[in-house]
This record gives sequence, structure tokens and C-alpha cells, in this order.
Amino acid sequence: MGASKKVLGTKLIKKLWLAFIFIILLMGACYILITGYFANKYNEATIQKVNAKVANHLIEEKFQNASPFLEDGSVNKPLFGDLMRDMMAVNRSIEVYLLDSAGSVLYSVVLKQ
Repeated sequence: MGASKKVLGTKLIKKLWLAFIFIILLMGACYILITGYFANKYNEATIQKVNAKVANHLIEEKFQNASPFLEDGSVNKPLFGDLMRDMMAVNRSIEVYLLDSAGSVLYSVVLKQ
């Protein structure tokens, strides 16, 4: 009878150790995924903040003498093409969007890769 209790206890200990190791590995994987997600979001927010100042300066410079809209109300596409070339000189990953007051995209200029 003592041998069966010892075998039962050994099997239980092995199962508990496997469960413990599985839980530790699962927690580690979750930590890595969550940390990666929030690090990526932080990086994107930082890039937006840095590029916002550059974009604001270039837009103020471009729109001093020209309007983003033509006289017929359409988007001034040549102006945005020129603006995109200037932005690309600063950072090749920049995208230019013309938004209305509600935040809808009226026109966008994005580098095609």
C-alpha cells in the first residue's frame, strides 16, 4: 500500500510541475505580446508628435501663397504633390492627408512602395 501512495504522489507532483511550467510560459508569452503592443503604440504616438511640428511648419510655408483648394472647390493636387516631395525629403514614411472639419479624408498623398 505504501508503494501505491508513493507512485500516486510522484505522478501528482509531476502534473503540478507541468501545470506550473505551463502557467509560467503562458504568463511570459502574454507579457511579451502586451509589452510589444504597447511599445508599438508608444512608438507610433512619439512619431506623430515629432512629425506634427515638421508638418505644421511645412504646411504653413506652403499655404502662405497658395490655397489647398482651387477656385472650383476641388483639391489643389499639384500643391499637395509638391508638399509631399518636401515631406519626403524630411522623412520617407510621412503621409499627407487633407481632412475636412469632421475628420473625413478629402485627399491623401502616400508614398507607393
